[in-house]
Amino acid sequence: FSKPNQIVNFQDGKFSEPISLENPYSEGKFDFMSFVSYRSHLYFLDAENNSIIKYPLVSEFNWGTPESWLAPEIKTALDFKSMAVDGSIWILTKENAIERYHAGKLQQTISLEIFPYPKTFSKIFTSSQHPYLYFLEPVQKRVVILDKSGQTIKQFQSQKFDNLLDFAVSENGKTIYLLNGLKVYK
Repeated sequence: FSKPNQIVNFQDGKFSEPISLENPYSEGKFDFMSFVSYRSHLYFLDAENNSIIKYPLVSEFNWGTPESWLAPEIKTALDFKSMAVDGSIWILTKENAIERYHAGKLQQTISLEIFPYPKTFSKIFTSSQHPYLYFLEPVQKRVVILDKSGQTIKQFQSQKFDNLLDFAVSENGKTIYLLNGLKVYK
């Protein structure tokens, strides 16, 4: 994904030509800040309009008309900074709360009971293949793993994690790759 609205596919060692996605609004600006693909549909957090936009897959590398994913009664009250999708959409808010939405409606808010308490998580990750929620917290040099009810499973913390930028989790969930500056830790 490249701002403002381009997708490039990487397959068989090659990049595709950029695909421009349709503006989700008839008029106005948008600012996609986070992107997740789930079952080949594309989901974006729109910081400009505090919304979640879904682009349904029509055919290979062809997405249909964008649609607002949140239910109409949910107004622009989201204060999100990251999302993950596993059938539900998990939102990490600016206050480090975790909200789970399903079918466009808020289903659950998870209260965190983690020590030390998070100062500022920067990213959330999960998938339908993973039973856990993973969080990156560069300020406290750690990755936190919770089950989907909010119970702490494990934390990985190190003084070596002095410039955490991103992370990825293997398909089987047994390996976490941490991007720390120009280094990758496994």
